[in-house]
Amino acid sequence: MKDISFTLSKRAGLGKGRILTGVFKSGAGKVKRCGVFSKFLAAGFEVFHLGINVHPSAFMRQIKMFSPHVLVLICQDSTDGVRELIEVIKEEEMRSMTRIILYGQDVGESVRDEVHADAYAESEQELIDMVKEIMKNCFL
Repeated sequence: MKDISFTLSKRAGLGKGRILTGVFKSGAGKVKRCGVFSKFLAAGFEVFHLGINVHPSAFMRQIKMFSPHVLVLICQDSTDGVRELIEVIKEEEMRSMTRIILYGQDVGESVRDEVHADAYAESEQELIDMVKEIMKNCFL
């Protein structure tokens, strides 16, 4: 996998913040479509989507290079990879650098607490509102 680095440029109108995402799904079934990425892009956020079941080391590389304000972890049937990734982020002492939001229909408060994420969103609109609020606080 080739690493891609993004830079934030207020002159280019991309001063609203950076979002790093990935999908966690067990098995080889079809991944449900997630149209929220285009809505974040349209709102002026920089979005870097890593793909499906990406190894924690790839996430860590991109967290270090992309410096996301928000990490959106899309959970479709599995939280094992999410738990492992958050543990690696803690071990690398990078937990304070980004807010972690779990997104998915089966995600709730108990899952959020179990994996030590900051928040969870069950609907697309809830996720969008949450990210906007976090970003607003980042740029005060």
